[in-house]
Order: sequence, then C-alpha cells, then structure tokens
Amino acid sequence: MARVNEDIEHFHFNTAIAALMELINNLRDLNKCSAEIQAYVLKRYAVMVAPLAPHLGEECWQLLGNSDSLFEAPLWFEVDPAGLVEDSVNIAVQVNGKVRSTIQIPVDSEEKNVKEVAFRDEKVLKHIDGKKIVKEIYVKNKIYNIVAK
Repeated sequence: MARVNEDIEHFHFNTAIAALMELINNLRDLNKCSAEIQAYVLKRYAVMVAPLAPHLGEECWQLLGNSDSLFEAPLWFEVDPAGLVEDSVNIAVQVNGKVRSTIQIPVDSEEKNVKEVAFRDEKVLKHIDGKKIVKEIYVKNKIYNIVAK
C-alpha cells in the first residue's frame, strides 16, 4: 500500500500498476486465511485499484458485499509502518561465482549464523564436497560467496 500510495502521489501510474500486479501475485495463498482476513485484504486492494482502474475497483467493491459505491464516500487506508518491517531476508549463496542456492535468514544475521545455514544446504554441499574452502565473503542481507578449489 505504501508503494502504491507514493507512486500515485507522484503520478507514477505505471509503477503503481506494477506494484498492484506484484501484490496480486503474492495473494495466491490468501485462500488459506480466514474470511475476515480475506475481506480485509481484498477491500484494501479494491481501494488501491480504484484510482487507476475505477470500473474494476468498483466491481471488486460490489463483489465484496458493499451496497454503496466505493466513490460515494471515498476512503484511503493509512499505512502502518510497523507492518512494513521485514524480519527475514533471502540471501543468495554462491559457490565459485555461481548462485547455487537461496536461504532465508533473519535480517542482519551475523556471518557465522549465515555460514551455518549455508553449509547445511544440500545444493551448496553438493558443490563444495571434497573441495578446500579458499575464501568466504559475506555481504550482510545480500549474498554469501564461497570460493572452493
């Protein structure tokens, strides 16, 4: 919502639409949630779509069981900054310059913790098995690189 809000405020409609498309792709697992959470998410999605595609936003709003028009009493939901904080990050693990795996770890993890997780990964182990580790480079929250010979 924050990204769409900012893009609309700055008249970057193409990137706002791209953000909405990305969001809809991430909502595939929404059917695993309760009906209340589904309604909560879909109402907000309809509101975000409405400025860019008013007919679609209105249709979605009506399908969610609202009898009044979305545009009769326009609303815009406030962004909760606490909800934007990510607690985990995906780290690419490279062996000899090629990405061999991706691991998910807590944000700002120390190198030793990342190393433990990386060296337990089957894909990484397959490429370093029987080789001597020459160098290891860790860029926090981004990449863990292993040079093996």
